[in-house]
Amino acid sequence: MTFDYTASAATAQRLIEKFGAQAVLSRVEHGDYDPATGVASVSELRYLVTAVVLDYRAREIDGTVVQVGDRRVLMTADVEPATGDLIEFGGATLRAVAVETLAPAGVPVLYTVQTRGL
Repeated sequence: MTFDYTASAATAQRLIEKFGAQAVLSRVEHGDYDPATGVASVSELRYLVTAVVLDYRAREIDGTVVQVGDRRVLMTADVEPATGDLIEFGGATLRAVAVETLAPAGVPVLYTVQTRGL
C-alpha cells in the first residue's frame, strides 16, 4: 500500500495559509543574448505566495552556513523558490540562500528557504 502524499501537501498548505501571511517571491530571468544589440533580455517574475517566516534558534546559528539575522521561510508548494530569489514579507526583503524541498515520493509538500536580509 502506498501513502497518499497529496493529502499531506494539502494539510501543509492549509496550516501555512492559516498561520502565515502573503509574501511576494520575485525572480530575475535572463533571456537570450542578442549579438546585434549586445544585450540579453531581462525580465522580473513576481509570484504571490503564502509563507511563515521564523527566526533560527541560537544553537542553529554557526556563523558560516547560518548567520545571525538569517530567517527560515516555510512556503506552500505552489511556486518552487530558487537560490537568489527575493522574498518580500512584512516590509522586509530577504534573499534566498538555500532551498530545501520536502517531497516524499516526488510530491512537493512544502519548501523551506534559508534567507538573508539585503
